[in-house]
Amino acid sequence: ACARGAQWRRVLHLLEEVRREGLGTSRTLYSIAVGACRAEGSGSTAGREAARARVAALLERMRLEGLHPDMTTYNAAMGSLSAARFWHMSLGLLEHLQHRAGSPNTMVYSTAIHACGTSGVWAVAVGALASMRAREVWPSHVTYNAAVGACASTRRWLQTLALISDLRRDHFALDIANANTAIRSWTANWHWREASGLLGELRASGLTGLAASSCNWAAKRFALTLGFLAQQRAQGLVPALPAWKGAVRGCGADGLWERSLGLLAEMKAVLVIPDLESYDEVASTCEKVQEWRWALEMSAAR
Repeated sequence: ACARGAQWRRVLHLLEEVRREGLGTSRTLYSIAVGACRAEGSGSTAGREAARARVAALLERMRLEGLHPDMTTYNAAMGSLSAARFWHMSLGLLEHLQHRAGSPNTMVYSTAIHACGTSGVWAVAVGALASMRAREVWPSHVTYNAAVGACASTRRWLQTLALISDLRRDHFALDIANANTAIRSWTANWHWREASGLLGELRASGLTGLAASSCNWAAKRFALTLGFLAQQRAQGLVPALPAWKGAVRGCGADGLWERSLGLLAEMKAVLVIPDLESYDEVASTCEKVQEWRWALEMSAAR
């Protein structure tokens, strides 16, 4: 109860009392104490460092007392380190389990992936998920959502899309918070077709939220960008490169390959030199609709 109430000082004090009275400690008591450090780690920088040191000290004390940490202890430690933003230490504990202390279970992997996600290291989170599958430890609903959150929060829209596909394949549901994050990620990168599809699924299941306004704004933004270009041209002005690139990116998101090629030609006509990203975006758009000749030409022209 103390741990759930974030009274971590009281938890640690009780552990000391048990040891002092010679009543005998246990893995369960230590696991509770290690998990209680999560509350301290979610505060200031000093608090996070203190939580890290306290977790390490508790694990070491367990070993000195001949109490080897079990999966519950490791999971509690990784959760506390995650709250303190020490994701690399959480991964260190996971590696220790993989190589020396036994096979990590789904709960432990999920905690490690969540730790990576909260610190923005999406690639490490995806790597942990791949390692998990390679060891035939099967992801749960919690695991997938932790990985989706890691990728969506860092706007890795392709990885987010792949993970959501895997999640559906395994018949799990996407959390509403991660669904909204994914939709914002896709719309920020002009991929509102994917965003609209996911939003439709949310509405069909009775779940809606901030994602709707994000998705609608993305579509409006594309229309506004094209309108801005047309207005500038009508006034005899030459839009700057970022405006052109935004329009090209928007065409790519909606598969408008001919429009994207036209924009590229217009840029050259008004002496706005397309950069590598512009060519790559048009090539990617052509690839999506299997216009391979144009895709190769754009790749060669860059």
